[in-house]
Formats: sequence, structure tokens, C-alpha cells
Amino acid sequence: MVNPMNHKVVSIQDLAGLIEEQIKQNKSVKLQVSGNSMRPFYKHQKTVVCLEQIHSPLKKYDVVFYRNFSGQYLLHRIIEVKGNMLVICGDALRKKEYLDYEHMIARVAYHEYQGKIISEDDNQYVFRVKLWHFLRFIRFLLLQFYPYQK
Repeated sequence: MVNPMNHKVVSIQDLAGLIEEQIKQNKSVKLQVSGNSMRPFYKHQKTVVCLEQIHSPLKKYDVVFYRNFSGQYLLHRIIEVKGNMLVICGDALRKKEYLDYEHMIARVAYHEYQGKIISEDDNQYVFRVKLWHFLRFIRFLLLQFYPYQK
């Protein structure tokens, strides 16, 4: 499918091999977010993330690009680290995944939204992420203010 701006739209499943190859060569990869699982921080077709090779231990609140047990490539947040086991969940989701480091492909270094570059280590951004996860019991009500985008 081609969009009006002469850009080709390709699924992540089709690009995954190329992304993995670039990451293994220590190159960064920019990827436009597709889907609503990371609302309210990443917006469907409006947020671009920069993926980089994982050089240091992953930690709580890192966003990772990974391949799960069913073969899907996803971009979700680590919500807990238990030894070599990572508990991962999209910011707008309830279902958790339990994976080890073998499934991790890359870490998000920063994201771009509305012309702004936001580092994943930015103190203000990290504060908002921590607050969002603290409010996990009511965040599904809060998401009503962030409608799904198609």
C-alpha cells in the first residue's frame, strides 16, 4: 500500500529482519509507531522511536523492541525486572508478558512527537511514566481522555 506522500507502508513483521540486522551492526533504526498499545506516551502514526542496540542491563520503565513467544514483534515497556526475567506490558494494556533477554532486540533511546525529541531518560518524561504506572488501577478510566487513533 502506498500513502499519498509516496511513502510505502510496510508491516513490522516484514521489516523485522532488516531491523534486527541493523541493530546487530550497532546502527540505530527509526520506526514510526503503529497501534495504540503505548498510549498515552506514543501516538499511532504520529510518534517515531529511535531503536538502539542494548549495551547495558535493561531496567524498569525501559521501552524495548522484542519478539515474543508467538513470533510477534512488539514495542512495550518493562514494568518489572526479576533476575533474567522481564515483565513487559504496553502502557494502555493489562496483559503482561514474561520474557527473558533472548527475546529483546533493541531499546528505545528517544522518541519524536510533534517535532520534539524526547529522551527516554528525560527526568520529566520518566516522572510522567512513573506516575502513569502508579495510577495503573485507574488508568483505564484516564485513557478515555486519549481516544484510540486509526
